[in-house]
Amino acid sequence: ISRLPAYGQLLKLEKEHEEAIFLDIGCCLTQLPRTIQNVVVSDKESTFWELGHHLFKSACATFPVPFVTRDALNSTFLNYYRP
Repeated sequence: ISRLPAYGQLLKLEKEHEEAIFLDIGCCLTQLPRTIQNVVVSDKESTFWELGHHLFKSACATFPVPFVTRDALNSTFLNYYRP
């Protein structure tokens, strides 16, 4: 992911706009948000999120990123979490 052109743009956006929030939809194991701030991650199932904690030896207490188990195509999705 870090080799994609958009990754550099994401890091630049984070530096230029401190209030920006990165929403990782379909996060799976969630490698990218482990390197940036102001992240909300989401997937329809929490299984991959739990496997990511196991793989990276983290936990909700050591990696306090909000995880939303919801359908991102549902119109109420963004109402679920407010930073």
